[in-house]
Amino acid sequence: MVLAVTLSTSAPARPVPLADEWSFYNPEEISTLANQSTGGFDFTVADIRGTLVPDPSSPDEFFAGNAVRPRVYQVFENLQMSGTGDAVEIRFDFELLTPLIENNRGDLHLALFDTSTNYEMLALVHLGPNPGREGVGDFMKFRIDGELSPGGSFDPGNLAGLGVGGNSRVGQAHHPGQPLAQTGIVHTFTMRVERTSGTDLSYSLTWENGGSSSTHGFAAYNEATGVIDGQANPARSDVWGNGKVARFNGFGLMLHDDDPFDQDNNDTTPDSGTIRISNFVVDHSTNEHPPFQIIEVIKGGVGNIVRWEAVNGETYSLWSSFDLEDWSELSDSIIATSEVGEFTDTAFAGAQSIYYQVRWDPENQ
Repeated sequence: MVLAVTLSTSAPARPVPLADEWSFYNPEEISTLANQSTGGFDFTVADIRGTLVPDPSSPDEFFAGNAVRPRVYQVFENLQMSGTGDAVEIRFDFELLTPLIENNRGDLHLALFDTSTNYEMLALVHLGPNPGREGVGDFMKFRIDGELSPGGSFDPGNLAGLGVGGNSRVGQAHHPGQPLAQTGIVHTFTMRVERTSGTDLSYSLTWENGGSSSTHGFAAYNEATGVIDGQANPARSDVWGNGKVARFNGFGLMLHDDDPFDQDNNDTTPDSGTIRISNFVVDHSTNEHPPFQIIEVIKGGVGNIVRWEAVNGETYSLWSSFDLEDWSELSDSIIATSEVGEFTDTAFAGAQSIYYQVRWDPENQ
């Protein structure tokens, strides 16, 4: 039994498998999700009522402020981000189904995160115009180094930090033609993070509607120093507390406002509204595969079953040999449906001695 891995210098992006149901952090239990699918959901957001929601991590304490705002998120497979050229790209359509009259400095927060480190990278879109803030109305900015669960490891029961983060890197890219707070307009967002070197990540958010687009981001965020595009700005960028980003495995969003759908400009009146997320996709590209090996080969009358460590959704090829010198390809299109790949070799079921080799080639993804 032999294992070999082949690599190439470039890899096309591949779609990441997603779940039909989304996770919902909803402490006050007054917001709802509907029409869920791998491509999105309808998110009805209710005004925060300030009810006493117990904090499971702190006896006799209660959630407040950010902690009770509802979030929708999904945890998916671990996406490699340690090699130069590794990239994650998330795209989706956003539409308001309820008019939004914004008077409370609200934002749409988009977070790409890693549950193993409890950290996220954030993109924000202001729902404008924001009185007392930037008079230009909607625009994009970024935050770095936010914790998903405050003060510890990832805890689905306390995601008060999801979509919150640290200091902001202000953006200069504004809405591409139509503001976010209007109904009847479909906005398309594309968030992309790419490893550009051993220490640097590039990060961008593209906003499209009405045939126009606007992009904001930075070419190099240095994880070791916190410097963005070669310009140190301690007030506007935080250094990652956990070091380099080795992977991402989740995405979440929230509306950052106590009453985002304030229909009558009266904060004391309970309101609610619905946003629709559709055509949601996650793409990942990498030039590397995590180390893996063949787990077992089970010899049988019908065929020999070969199992190996795999990445869910990746495509592998299986090869066989009788002398460890000449190899024949049995299949080049074995798609792993879990963290274990499997193939049954019926061609050489009766062979007394045979060797198998599993290969992963990024060009075959």
